[in-house]
Amino acid sequence: SGDLAAVMEALIAAVRAPKVKQRFDEVQRWACKAGVALQMEHYTGLLEACDAASDWKRAVQLHSELKAAGLPPSVESYQSLIGACEKGRQTELVIRAYDEMKNNGFTANAALYNTLIRACSWTKTSHRRAEQMMKGMRDDGFEPTLTTYNALLHVYSRAGMLAPALEVLQQMKHANVRPSTHTYNMLLQAGDGSNQSSKWEQNLAIFDQMKASRVPPNAVTLNVLISTLERSSQPTR
Repeated sequence: SGDLAAVMEALIAAVRAPKVKQRFDEVQRWACKAGVALQMEHYTGLLEACDAASDWKRAVQLHSELKAAGLPPSVESYQSLIGACEKGRQTELVIRAYDEMKNNGFTANAALYNTLIRACSWTKTSHRRAEQMMKGMRDDGFEPTLTTYNALLHVYSRAGMLAPALEVLQQMKHANVRPSTHTYNMLLQAGDGSNQSSKWEQNLAIFDQMKASRVPPNAVTLNVLISTLERSSQPTR
């Protein structure tokens, strides 16, 4: 059985490699046939592969299976589950997994908080949950980074919430976090999706600020600006 376990370890390692998602079923069928019971380290490896492959359905299935087998989930397995569900834009599953993780006594690290905040962007009504995540991150002693601020801006941009998005920009300045092109693009997208009648003026002001900060625009920047001006019946400049 030692040889079987060694082969099982090799198969799990193979599943982690890119473009071999189809080997999930092969691994599990082989384990069943060989009488090798999957241990927590095996489930952890499979869940890591799910995260890498953005396979949230398989991740949820594996998480259920390991609990049914009487194995306690680990912080690593939760992180992979949450990562896979975020990549699959499954906001409610992310929140459910995080709540379960907390109930089992685990805490998030900075990287996981970034994932949790970003996950809230896939549901337009989840901005309050994203704000709670940001507060929780600070309460746990983690300083938001550019990745964190951009994750929160992604939430506001998809919801067309310009005012709080502009507040995030001010927070970044106070924290000496330099905005990126992506940062300003999401601000412009928040303005473009807002209900403000003067959104074209707001977006031009954001663009002027972007230029003054010497942050280079890209094709996305110009496309959003043109879209805003066209829908506002304003001439492009």
